[in-house]
Amino acid sequence: MKKRKYPVTAPSGRQYEVTVKRNYAVLGAYSLDFEVARFEERKSFRRMKSVRIIEESTRYWERAVIDVVETAKALVERVDERLDADARRNESFDAFDRWDGVI
Repeated sequence: MKKRKYPVTAPSGRQYEVTVKRNYAVLGAYSLDFEVARFEERKSFRRMKSVRIIEESTRYWERAVIDVVETAKALVERVDERLDADARRNESFDAFDRWDGVI
């Protein structure tokens, strides 16, 4: 079984694609693979191309997941927070370059 949901909009406004796959693992036990991806427009050979970037891929035992929707929401929020932290870090490097060195 494979389920896909797009767009999933985070509180920041970014849109993600969430995919959940149910796989047979071993001896009657199943695993759930969650994948969170985002799309980005890139220029390729003088034309714009949409590229799918996988931000997070996680596997859980099926019996450990109570609610698939809540698990997907938590993963999207975690990815969104990580992207915000990366953006703030890059801004701090620019601020460091502009810093005059006075404390």
